[in-house]
Amino acid sequence: MSLPKNEWKLTTLDKLGKISSGKPYSRKYEFHPKLHKESISFVGVKEVGQSRLHILKCNRYYFLNKLSLMNNKLFSKNTVCISMLGNSPGDAALLKNDSFLSTSVFGFTPYKNISNPKFIKYCLDSQKEKFASYSATTTIRKALPTYQLFLIKFPAPPPGFKD
Repeated sequence: MSLPKNEWKLTTLDKLGKISSGKPYSRKYEFHPKLHKESISFVGVKEVGQSRLHILKCNRYYFLNKLSLMNNKLFSKNTVCISMLGNSPGDAALLKNDSFLSTSVFGFTPYKNISNPKFIKYCLDSQKEKFASYSATTTIRKALPTYQLFLIKFPAPPPGFKD
C-alpha cells in the first residue's frame, strides 16, 4: 500500500536541518563601548529560556572584528536556539539578529525548502515534557545531549508544502 504524496511524515531533527553548538565565552572578545565600535550578541541558556519567540535581550556582547569572527561560530538570524543545559533543557527561541552562541546552546539551521524555523521552534515547544524526562535521566545536572534530541520525532511536511 502506498501513502498519498501529500501526507506528512514523522522524522528526526537531523533530517530537517543542521545542528551545532557554539563556543565558550571568552573575555578577550568582550565588547567595551569606549574601545570598540560594533558589537554582536553572545547568546546563552539564560537568553533562550527568557524568550518567547525571538531572543530580544542579551547580557553579553563581543566586539565585532575579524579576530572575534575567526575564533567564534557565528549563527545567522532565524537560527533556532535550543538550550541543552540548565533548568529547562529543550527551551527554544529564534535569533532576531546574527549572534554567537555558547557551548550550552544548540543552533539549528533548517535545510532550505525542507523545514521552517518558526515551525521547528513550535514543534520543540510541544515536546518540552519529553525533553524534561530525557534530561532528568542523563546526569545529576539536567542536560539534553544531541543523541537524545535526535530520538524525538517531528512532523515533516510533504515536498513542496508552502508556509
